[in-house]
Amino acid sequence: EKICTLIELIESGRKGSELHLEDGVRAERFPDNLLLSRPLPKGQLRGSKQPAPAISQTIPGPGTYPVVEANMEIVLEETSTAAYHKTDDRELLLDLAKISFPLLLRSVLPGEKFHPFGGPGRKKISRYFNERQIPSKDRQAWPVLLSGDRVIAVVGLQLDHNFRITTDTRKALSIRWRDCN
Repeated sequence: EKICTLIELIESGRKGSELHLEDGVRAERFPDNLLLSRPLPKGQLRGSKQPAPAISQTIPGPGTYPVVEANMEIVLEETSTAAYHKTDDRELLLDLAKISFPLLLRSVLPGEKFHPFGGPGRKKISRYFNERQIPSKDRQAWPVLLSGDRVIAVVGLQLDHNFRITTDTRKALSIRWRDCN
């Protein structure tokens, strides 16, 4: 019965689906594999994984800032739009004149919205995560970048439409989200 359930998870399970087995063993479905683990501390047999630590960090200006909670770093570099060359899929480019430092890098709040670049209007970030198939366990460790009280980007994924580069843009800010290694 357990083997049939595991086969069903592999064949038809959604990415990020979990199956809880005996003795705290967990099977988790990924796009290319199935991970079997016992992630909970000894003596704790069932339940969800511990949530990722919340992120809250002030970004005073361009530079490289480690984000220890996510084992990542955010790199902000001022550039001209003429000299810009995208180096990474997780890199975003915004109009520097539309923001003011310091910026705030923090975890997403429940119900928080932004206007995805090129989209028709505002959308809950949780819905955006669903559409991008970001596993629920990774969402708390996925930061947003704010200027004042406005979300300017879901870091590494999407820029808010209001901060996009236009023909009037003179200076831009490149935002890269990368592994610390």
